[in-house]
Parts: sequence; structure tokens; C-alpha cells
Amino acid sequence: MEVLIIDDLEKSRVSLARIIAHFGCTPVEAISAEHALQMIGKRPGIGLVMLRSRKSVVNGCGFIAEVKAMYPDSTAPKVVAVGKEADMPSMLKMLAEGADEYIIKPYDSEAIGRKLRAMGASC
Repeated sequence: MEVLIIDDLEKSRVSLARIIAHFGCTPVEAISAEHALQMIGKRPGIGLVMLRSRKSVVNGCGFIAEVKAMYPDSTAPKVVAVGKEADMPSMLKMLAEGADEYIIKPYDSEAIGRKLRAMGASC
């Protein structure tokens, strides 16, 4: 399964990609929600999206609704909001918009592994 990591910070993307690869999933990286939407349309193997909850990434573009609309048969990738505790208002907004789960930074590889399993990732 491919896991799409959306974060404007390269260091964060690379770190999360390493952890995801450790658990046997294939990480795919995007620097913005707009970039991610283009990728999702071209990569049907994406089963999970890990999306940084900061406005610099999602930019109010209705990303989650757009992803779900691309999959009318309810096979849309699961969406996990990722952010710091200070970003909680943004994460709660993303959950209200349809994100399936959230994870708070700082996280470790075991927390990511538990989240992957909880979200049904077949890695």
C-alpha cells in the first residue's frame, strides 16, 4: 500500500517516510494539498494519506472533500491529520471535514505503526 505524506517541511516528510517504509508501506511525498490531489489522480495505490494540519499545507482548499469526491464508491484513502498539540484547532476542523484520524507530534515509530494498523494499512 502507498501512503501519501503531505507536508511542506522536507525534514518532516523524510522522517515520516522512513518510518512508513520501516513498516513495509511505500511512502509517497507531496509538498502541498494541490500537489497531492494531482498525485492521487495518477496513483490508484494510495490507500492512506497523512496530512499535516497546518494552514500552509491545506490552505483552506477543501482537500478532504475533494479526495472523497474522487472516489464515489467509498474506496477513498483514509486521511490522518498530523500536527502538534498547538495545532489542535486545525486538526479538529480536519476531523469535522472528514479526516478519519489524527496523530499528535512528537510521535515515534511505534505510534505510527499503531496508527497504520488501526487504519487498516496492508503493509
